Amino acid sequence: MTSIKNFLFLFIILLTGLLSCKKDKVEKPSHPLSGEWQLTDTEGYFTRVIFGEGNNFSYVISSKDWSMTTAVLGSFTTDENKLTITVNKRLVQEKGKETILVTSDTPFFDQATFSIEDKTLTLNYTTYPADAPVPTTLKLTRALSLKDDTH
Repeated sequence: MTSIKNFLFLFIILLTGLLSCKKDKVEKPSHPLSGEWQLTDTEGYFTRVIFGEGNNFSYVISSKDWSMTTAVLGSFTTDENKLTITVNKRLVQEKGKETILVTSDTPFFDQATFSIEDKTLTLNYTTYPADAPVPTTLKLTRALSLKDDTH
């Protein structure tokens, strides 16, 4: 059980490291969404969203005590401000239990649009609690990385 938790933790660290490796030349991201984003108001959870190279997408949410972690992996595409995310894997790890791996081809952040102002990403999308569509907004802050040119 601990090895699965360690695997998820190392996976998050690896993704963070790959996206934040320092290079000699500071390159502009190929897409405005590229990079790591984190939830600013976590209410007991750590949430990180990564829009990676090759249109790879990952969403990781974990309780602050790491007793439960969910990772959603897939790909993303955009058309102007419209965002489409397709999930191909979901990993769920609860403390003391086996990791659950679900493979699928399902949408995530349904009917999403995005906007970026300064270092804040706003996602507007539809959720379906109790089978009724509800407009939902998620605000994320660009995570600091070694690539940031703050001088």
